[in-house]
Amino acid sequence: MPAAPETETASEEVGSQGRRVAGLIAAVVAPVTLVTALAYYFGYRRESAFAGYFGIDPSTLGFTTNDYVLRSVDALFVPITVLLLVAFGAVFLHALAGDRFQRINLAPIAAFVGLCFLILGIALLAGGPIANRYAYLQALGPALGVSLLLYALAQNRAVSRHAFGAAVFVGIAVVLVSLFWATSDYAATRGQADARDLARDITVLPSLTIFSKENLDINPSAPGGGQPQPVKPGGGCPLLTVSKLRTGVYPYVYRGFTLLLQSGGNYFVTPTPVDAGTHWNAANQSVFVIPDDGNIRVELTRGADYHRAPLTETAGPHPVFTC
Repeated sequence: MPAAPETETASEEVGSQGRRVAGLIAAVVAPVTLVTALAYYFGYRRESAFAGYFGIDPSTLGFTTNDYVLRSVDALFVPITVLLLVAFGAVFLHALAGDRFQRINLAPIAAFVGLCFLILGIALLAGGPIANRYAYLQALGPALGVSLLLYALAQNRAVSRHAFGAAVFVGIAVVLVSLFWATSDYAATRGQADARDLARDITVLPSLTIFSKENLDINPSAPGGGQPQPVKPGGGCPLLTVSKLRTGVYPYVYRGFTLLLQSGGNYFVTPTPVDAGTHWNAANQSVFVIPDDGNIRVELTRGADYHRAPLTETAGPHPVFTC
Protein backbone atom coordinates (compact mmCIF):
# COMPACT_ATOMS: atom_id res chain seq x y z
CA MET A 1 0.00 0.00 0.00
CA PRO A 2 2.75 2.58 0.70
CA ALA A 3 4.13 2.12 -2.85
CA ALA A 4 0.99 3.57 -4.48
CA PRO A 5 1.80 7.25 -3.79
CA GLU A 6 5.29 6.77 -5.28
CA THR A 7 3.74 5.23 -8.40
CA GLU A 8 1.32 8.11 -8.74
CA THR A 9 4.13 10.62 -8.24
CA ALA A 10 6.32 8.94 -10.85
CA SER A 11 3.39 8.80 -13.25
CA GLU A 12 2.67 12.48 -12.74
CA GLU A 13 6.34 13.33 -13.30
CA VAL A 14 6.45 11.32 -16.51
CA GLY A 15 3.26 13.01 -17.66
CA SER A 16 4.68 16.41 -16.80
CA GLN A 17 7.88 15.69 -18.74
CA GLY A 18 5.85 14.40 -21.66
CA ARG A 19 3.81 17.58 -21.74
CA ARG A 20 6.99 19.66 -21.65
CA VAL A 21 8.50 17.73 -24.54
CA ALA A 22 5.26 17.98 -26.51
CA GLY A 23 5.11 21.71 -25.81
CA LEU A 24 8.74 22.12 -26.90
CA ILE A 25 8.12 20.19 -30.13
CA ALA A 26 4.99 22.24 -30.84
CA ALA A 27 6.90 25.48 -30.14
CA VAL A 28 9.65 24.49 -32.60
CA VAL A 29 7.75 22.59 -35.31
CA ALA A 30 4.73 24.89 -35.60
CA PRO A 31 6.71 28.07 -36.39
CA VAL A 32 9.01 26.19 -38.79
CA THR A 33 6.01 24.68 -40.57
CA LEU A 34 4.28 28.05 -40.74
CA VAL A 35 7.37 29.84 -42.06
CA THR A 36 7.92 27.11 -44.66
CA ALA A 37 4.31 27.33 -45.80
CA LEU A 38 4.49 31.11 -46.08
CA ALA A 39 7.81 30.97 -47.94
CA TYR A 40 6.37 28.37 -50.32
CA TYR A 41 3.34 30.54 -51.06
CA PHE A 42 5.32 33.73 -51.62
CA GLY A 43 7.79 31.84 -53.80
CA TYR A 44 4.92 30.42 -55.83
CA ARG A 45 3.41 33.88 -56.27
CA ARG A 46 6.72 35.29 -57.49
CA GLU A 47 7.44 32.47 -59.92
CA SER A 48 3.86 32.45 -61.22
CA ALA A 49 4.15 36.15 -62.07
CA PHE A 50 7.62 35.68 -63.56
CA ALA A 51 6.71 32.68 -65.69
CA GLY A 52 3.34 34.13 -66.64
CA TYR A 53 5.07 37.12 -68.23
CA PHE A 54 6.70 34.71 -70.71
CA GLY A 55 3.50 32.76 -71.20
CA ILE A 56 4.63 29.73 -69.18
CA ASP A 57 2.14 27.90 -66.99
CA PRO A 58 3.83 27.50 -63.57
CA SER A 59 2.50 23.94 -63.32
CA THR A 60 4.83 22.94 -66.18
CA LEU A 61 7.92 24.13 -64.33
CA GLY A 62 7.87 21.19 -61.95
CA PHE A 63 9.37 23.16 -59.07
CA THR A 64 9.67 21.37 -55.73
CA THR A 65 8.84 22.83 -52.34
CA ASN A 66 12.53 23.59 -51.79
CA ASP A 67 12.66 25.45 -55.12
CA TYR A 68 9.77 27.71 -54.17
CA VAL A 69 11.12 28.29 -50.66
CA LEU A 70 14.56 29.26 -51.98
CA ARG A 71 13.06 31.51 -54.67
CA SER A 72 10.93 33.28 -52.05
CA VAL A 73 14.02 34.77 -50.40
CA ASP A 74 14.21 37.44 -53.08
CA ALA A 75 10.56 38.36 -52.49
CA LEU A 76 10.76 38.31 -48.68
CA PHE A 77 14.07 40.09 -48.14
CA VAL A 78 12.77 43.60 -48.81
CA PRO A 79 9.45 43.33 -46.86
CA ILE A 80 11.12 41.81 -43.81
CA THR A 81 13.91 44.41 -43.87
CA VAL A 82 11.43 47.27 -44.19
CA LEU A 83 9.28 45.87 -41.37
CA LEU A 84 12.28 45.54 -39.06
CA LEU A 85 13.48 49.06 -39.91
CA VAL A 86 10.02 50.53 -39.23
CA ALA A 87 9.83 48.68 -35.91
CA PHE A 88 13.32 49.87 -34.99
CA GLY A 89 12.45 53.45 -35.96
CA ALA A 90 9.32 53.40 -33.80
CA VAL A 91 11.20 52.02 -30.79
CA PHE A 92 14.07 54.46 -31.33
CA LEU A 93 11.77 57.50 -31.53
CA HIS A 94 9.85 56.34 -28.45
CA ALA A 95 13.07 55.94 -26.48
CA LEU A 96 14.42 59.26 -27.75
CA ALA A 97 11.28 61.25 -27.00
CA GLY A 98 10.73 59.74 -23.58
CA ASP A 99 7.63 61.21 -21.92
CA ARG A 100 7.32 64.08 -24.42
CA PHE A 101 4.60 62.26 -26.36
CA GLN A 102 2.49 62.13 -23.20
CA ARG A 103 2.32 65.92 -23.12
CA ILE A 104 0.74 66.07 -26.59
CA ASN A 105 -2.66 64.59 -27.35
CA LEU A 106 -1.96 62.65 -30.55
CA ALA A 107 -5.11 60.51 -30.32
CA PRO A 108 -7.28 62.64 -32.67
CA ILE A 109 -4.51 62.83 -35.28
CA ALA A 110 -3.86 59.09 -35.05
CA ALA A 111 -7.58 58.32 -35.38
CA PHE A 112 -7.97 60.56 -38.45
CA VAL A 113 -4.88 59.19 -40.21
CA GLY A 114 -5.90 55.64 -39.28
CA LEU A 115 -9.33 56.12 -40.86
CA CYS A 116 -7.66 57.42 -44.04
CA PHE A 117 -5.49 54.33 -44.26
CA LEU A 118 -8.52 52.10 -43.70
CA ILE A 119 -10.39 53.85 -46.51
CA LEU A 120 -7.37 53.30 -48.75
CA GLY A 121 -7.41 49.56 -47.96
CA ILE A 122 -11.16 49.34 -48.53
CA ALA A 123 -10.74 51.06 -51.92
CA LEU A 124 -8.18 48.42 -52.88
CA LEU A 125 -10.50 45.64 -51.76
CA ALA A 126 -13.25 47.15 -53.92
CA GLY A 127 -10.96 46.95 -56.95
CA GLY A 128 -10.06 50.63 -57.13
CA PRO A 129 -6.32 50.92 -56.41
CA ILE A 130 -4.71 54.32 -56.74
CA ALA A 131 -1.67 52.80 -58.48
CA ASN A 132 -1.80 49.25 -59.84
CA ARG A 133 1.97 48.89 -59.89
CA TYR A 134 2.24 49.70 -56.18
CA ALA A 135 -0.90 47.97 -54.98
CA TYR A 136 1.13 46.13 -52.33
CA LEU A 137 1.73 49.46 -50.57
CA GLN A 138 -2.00 50.11 -50.47
CA ALA A 139 -2.49 46.64 -49.00
CA LEU A 140 -0.64 47.93 -45.94
CA GLY A 141 -3.49 50.41 -45.39
CA PRO A 142 -5.53 48.19 -43.04
CA ALA A 143 -2.45 47.35 -40.95
CA LEU A 144 -1.42 50.98 -40.55
CA GLY A 145 -5.00 52.15 -40.03
CA VAL A 146 -5.80 49.60 -37.33
CA SER A 147 -2.47 50.24 -35.56
CA LEU A 148 -3.15 53.97 -35.39
CA LEU A 149 -6.74 53.45 -34.25
CA LEU A 150 -5.55 51.11 -31.48
CA TYR A 151 -3.09 53.79 -30.41
CA ALA A 152 -5.94 56.31 -30.27
CA LEU A 153 -8.01 53.90 -28.17
CA ALA A 154 -5.09 53.35 -25.81
CA GLN A 155 -4.95 57.11 -25.17
CA ASN A 156 -8.66 57.25 -24.36
CA ARG A 157 -9.14 56.46 -20.66
CA ALA A 158 -12.91 56.11 -21.11
CA VAL A 159 -12.44 52.82 -22.99
CA SER A 160 -12.74 49.81 -20.71
CA ARG A 161 -9.85 47.41 -20.41
CA HIS A 162 -12.00 44.49 -21.59
CA ALA A 163 -13.16 46.34 -24.70
CA PHE A 164 -9.63 47.47 -25.49
CA GLY A 165 -8.33 43.90 -25.13
CA ALA A 166 -10.96 42.65 -27.59
CA ALA A 167 -10.06 45.45 -30.02
CA VAL A 168 -6.37 44.54 -29.77
CA PHE A 169 -7.13 40.87 -30.45
CA VAL A 170 -9.14 41.65 -33.60
CA GLY A 171 -6.67 44.38 -34.62
CA ILE A 172 -3.71 42.00 -34.50
CA ALA A 173 -5.60 39.62 -36.79
CA VAL A 174 -6.26 42.46 -39.26
CA VAL A 175 -2.59 43.52 -39.16
CA LEU A 176 -1.39 39.97 -39.85
CA VAL A 177 -3.79 39.53 -42.76
CA SER A 178 -2.80 42.92 -44.16
CA LEU A 179 0.91 42.09 -43.94
CA PHE A 180 0.30 38.73 -45.63
CA TRP A 181 -1.72 40.43 -48.36
CA ALA A 182 0.90 43.13 -48.95
CA THR A 183 3.79 40.64 -49.04
CA SER A 184 1.90 38.40 -51.46
CA ASP A 185 1.24 41.32 -53.81
CA TYR A 186 4.86 42.43 -53.50
CA ALA A 187 6.08 38.93 -54.43
CA ALA A 188 3.94 38.99 -57.59
CA THR A 189 5.06 42.54 -58.42
CA ARG A 190 8.71 41.57 -57.90
CA GLY A 191 8.31 38.58 -60.21
CA GLN A 192 6.77 40.72 -62.97
CA ALA A 193 9.44 43.41 -62.56
CA ASP A 194 12.24 40.84 -62.81
CA ALA A 195 10.61 39.36 -65.92
CA ARG A 196 10.33 42.79 -67.56
CA ASP A 197 13.97 43.56 -66.78
CA LEU A 198 15.05 40.23 -68.25
CA ALA A 199 12.92 40.77 -71.37
CA ARG A 200 14.69 44.08 -72.01
CA ASP A 201 18.08 42.34 -72.11
CA ILE A 202 17.35 38.66 -72.50
CA THR A 203 20.73 37.91 -74.07
CA VAL A 204 22.34 38.05 -70.62
CA LEU A 205 21.15 34.44 -70.38
CA PRO A 206 23.08 31.56 -71.97
CA SER A 207 22.66 30.79 -75.66
CA LEU A 208 21.59 27.24 -76.40
CA THR A 209 22.07 24.93 -79.37
CA ILE A 210 19.98 21.76 -79.58
CA PHE A 211 21.22 18.57 -81.26
CA SER A 212 18.40 16.08 -81.73
CA LYS A 213 18.10 12.52 -83.00
CA GLU A 214 14.66 13.28 -84.42
CA ASN A 215 13.04 16.22 -86.12
CA LEU A 216 11.53 18.48 -83.46
CA ASP A 217 9.21 20.15 -86.00
CA ILE A 218 10.41 23.62 -85.12
CA ASN A 219 9.77 25.89 -88.09
CA PRO A 220 11.87 29.07 -88.05
CA SER A 221 9.33 30.90 -90.21
CA ALA A 222 6.37 29.97 -87.98
CA PRO A 223 4.81 32.62 -85.72
CA GLY A 224 7.04 33.09 -82.70
CA GLY A 225 9.93 31.30 -84.31
CA GLY A 226 11.21 34.38 -86.07
CA GLN A 227 12.53 34.72 -89.57
CA PRO A 228 15.92 33.18 -90.40
CA GLN A 229 18.50 35.88 -90.94
CA PRO A 230 21.51 35.47 -93.22
CA VAL A 231 24.96 35.78 -91.74
CA LYS A 232 26.48 39.08 -92.82
CA PRO A 233 30.22 39.47 -93.31
CA GLY A 234 31.78 40.94 -90.21
CA GLY A 235 28.89 40.26 -87.87
CA GLY A 236 25.20 39.51 -87.40
CA CYS A 237 24.27 36.10 -86.04
CA PRO A 238 21.21 34.22 -87.31
CA LEU A 239 18.07 34.42 -85.17
CA LEU A 240 16.96 30.81 -85.45
CA THR A 241 18.22 28.22 -87.93
CA VAL A 242 17.55 24.54 -88.47
CA SER A 243 20.01 22.28 -90.26
CA LYS A 244 20.52 18.57 -90.78
CA LEU A 245 23.90 16.90 -90.66
CA ARG A 246 24.69 14.02 -92.95
CA THR A 247 26.38 11.99 -90.23
CA GLY A 248 26.23 11.72 -86.47
CA VAL A 249 23.87 10.46 -83.80
CA TYR A 250 22.17 13.85 -83.51
CA PRO A 251 21.68 14.99 -87.12
CA TYR A 252 19.15 17.80 -86.45
CA VAL A 253 20.73 21.01 -85.22
CA TYR A 254 18.72 23.99 -83.92
CA ARG A 255 20.66 27.20 -83.31
CA GLY A 256 19.63 30.62 -82.12
CA PHE A 257 17.92 29.81 -78.81
CA THR A 258 18.26 31.49 -75.43
CA LEU A 259 17.79 29.34 -72.33
CA LEU A 260 15.18 30.78 -69.95
CA LEU A 261 15.39 27.96 -67.42
CA GLN A 262 15.67 24.20 -67.04
CA SER A 263 13.22 22.53 -64.67
CA GLY A 264 10.89 19.59 -64.38
CA GLY A 265 12.80 17.60 -67.00
CA ASN A 266 12.32 20.30 -69.65
CA TYR A 267 14.29 23.10 -71.24
CA PHE A 268 12.35 26.34 -71.62
CA VAL A 269 13.94 28.22 -74.52
CA THR A 270 13.08 31.22 -76.68
CA PRO A 271 14.59 32.54 -79.94
CA THR A 272 17.45 34.96 -79.41
CA PRO A 273 16.76 38.51 -80.65
CA VAL A 274 18.80 39.23 -83.77
CA ASP A 275 19.58 42.86 -82.88
CA ALA A 276 21.39 43.92 -79.75
CA GLY A 277 19.11 45.73 -77.36
CA THR A 278 15.94 44.23 -78.86
CA HIS A 279 13.32 43.53 -76.22
CA TRP A 280 11.64 40.16 -75.89
CA ASN A 281 8.02 40.66 -76.94
CA ALA A 282 5.24 38.16 -76.27
CA ALA A 283 3.45 39.39 -79.42
CA ASN A 284 6.06 37.91 -81.76
CA GLN A 285 8.17 35.58 -79.61
CA SER A 286 7.35 32.14 -78.24
CA VAL A 287 8.74 29.87 -75.56
CA PHE A 288 9.55 26.31 -76.64
CA VAL A 289 9.40 23.44 -74.15
CA ILE A 290 12.03 20.85 -75.08
CA PRO A 291 12.02 17.54 -73.12
CA ASP A 292 15.38 16.80 -71.53
CA ASP A 293 15.71 13.15 -72.56
CA GLY A 294 18.12 10.91 -74.45
CA ASN A 295 16.91 12.16 -77.81
CA ILE A 296 18.62 15.53 -77.53
CA ARG A 297 21.96 17.01 -76.60
CA VAL A 298 22.42 20.68 -75.78
CA GLU A 299 25.35 23.04 -75.90
CA LEU A 300 25.43 26.22 -73.83
CA THR A 301 27.48 29.31 -74.53
CA ARG A 302 27.71 32.64 -72.79
CA GLY A 303 25.03 35.12 -73.79
CA ALA A 304 26.02 38.14 -75.89
CA ASP A 305 25.18 40.55 -73.06
CA TYR A 306 26.46 38.44 -70.20
CA HIS A 307 27.31 40.69 -67.26
CA ARG A 308 30.69 39.75 -65.88
CA ALA A 309 31.20 40.85 -62.29
CA PRO A 310 34.54 42.54 -61.50
CA LEU A 311 35.40 39.87 -58.93
CA THR A 312 35.16 37.15 -61.60
CA GLU A 313 37.75 38.80 -63.84
CA THR A 314 40.88 36.73 -64.43
CA ALA A 315 44.30 37.68 -65.67
CA GLY A 316 44.98 37.49 -69.37
CA PRO A 317 42.81 38.11 -72.43
CA HIS A 318 39.31 36.69 -72.58
CA PRO A 319 38.14 34.59 -75.52
CA VAL A 320 35.90 36.42 -77.96
CA PHE A 321 32.58 34.66 -78.60
CA THR A 322 31.45 35.07 -82.17
CA CYS A 323 29.07 33.35 -84.52
